[in-house]
Amino acid sequence: MRAIKSISIVIIIVALCSASVSAGTITKEQMQQATEPVRIVCIQKSKVSEASLAKLKDGVLDDGKEFKCYVNCVLEMMQMAKKGKINIESVNRNIDTLMPEELQEGTKQAVGKCKDKALGLKDHCEGAFRLLKCLYDEYPGFYFPLNCENILILGDFNHELKLSSALESFMLQSFDTRLFSPRESTTNARTVIDEVFGRIEDYNIEVFIYESYSSHHKPLVIRIHEL
Repeated sequence: MRAIKSISIVIIIVALCSASVSAGTITKEQMQQATEPVRIVCIQKSKVSEASLAKLKDGVLDDGKEFKCYVNCVLEMMQMAKKGKINIESVNRNIDTLMPEELQEGTKQAVGKCKDKALGLKDHCEGAFRLLKCLYDEYPGFYFPLNCENILILGDFNHELKLSSALESFMLQSFDTRLFSPRESTTNARTVIDEVFGRIEDYNIEVFIYESYSSHHKPLVIRIHEL
């Protein structure tokens, strides 16, 4: 199988987590939805396994290098830490913005106790891991980005998909997503490079290809029905 080394893409990630909306507040489901794009990018970057992330749901931290670097990636992308060290100002801003009120105080107290856990460590991934372990030990309710059950990844992958390809295998193995869009031309050059992948449990997905008179690419229209 030909490896996917690099893909020039314009991608939109849509997390379809069920979320109850309450004015002026954020729920755990909405928080999970907001951090899903970070999780997706860091899984690909760190090569962490879904098995390692599944343990995290039970508060079990994998001791493997890939998981530790996943933690470091997430903390840095969320601007909560850099090189394994906490940025208190940024952390408190994210806590106030992205966390439900019932988690904010406990998280801030844990961060205050754990902020120096990575001091002196040259391994940034190890530092981020020790930091996360301390946060869980100090506050078992601490939230760290977990798997969102339903997600759509769509856009211009710039990778031909007329037949089964390495991209399809890559998306399945890396993100547990399958192809939803039809294997039909999506450009005026009759190439199939615009696709919709997803991991959907609660929705029925239909993808239609329409004509465009102003773009080389044809628009993909997605119809989502809740089951």
